[in-house]
Amino acid sequence: MTLPIVLSLGGVVAIVGINAMASKSNPTPVDISSPQELDAKPRVQPDYRKNPSEASKYVRELARRSQGKYETLGEDDRKFLNGMTEGHGKEILANTWKSVSQEKQPGDGTPGKR
Repeated sequence: MTLPIVLSLGGVVAIVGINAMASKSNPTPVDISSPQELDAKPRVQPDYRKNPSEASKYVRELARRSQGKYETLGEDDRKFLNGMTEGHGKEILANTWKSVSQEKQPGDGTPGKR
């Protein structure tokens, strides 16, 4: 009675192993049109301790790019924001987006929302 159980478990392990190897050799294609994938390109983050004005410009860029949506930022940008704001990155990004979205856009004289 134990032989059929052992053979069944061996079969399950073999199937799981084959599936794992197949998924590694044939990865799922990535939809590059998603915002997170487009934002995955590396950016140079300024040192907010040495150059606070550049860091402020970078936060404004992040706010424009994400439209204040913290969840759409890449992991590195979230770490940057949280490090700079001592864990308040989400709130700072939302507030910065409110400010940025109220600014007048060059050339049209009207407040713009990008």
